[in-house]
Amino acid sequence: MKKQILNRARRIVITEALIDYIEQCYEDKGDTKDILYLVHEHFDDFVQWAYDDIIISSAERDLLLNGHERELTERIKTEAAKSFSCIAEMNHS
Repeated sequence: MKKQILNRARRIVITEALIDYIEQCYEDKGDTKDILYLVHEHFDDFVQWAYDDIIISSAERDLLLNGHERELTERIKTEAAKSFSCIAEMNHS
């Protein structure tokens, strides 16, 4: 099977969708100090939601869930957590 890596544009789309998804989780859960934990906790649900809403393809869903591309998923999670933290700080200022 050919190893598939998401291109930069698709990573950005997925990361931005994850930020929006985590924003909703954050609002539902209340004040959470560890955003990265929240991202990790909800990532699989996010991937399924993104697939159901046709944000990602089935191949992208499988890539993000299969664990073989751990570095890729960790990069997306970390970038989303950092960006969300910056947004949350700006909103509280």
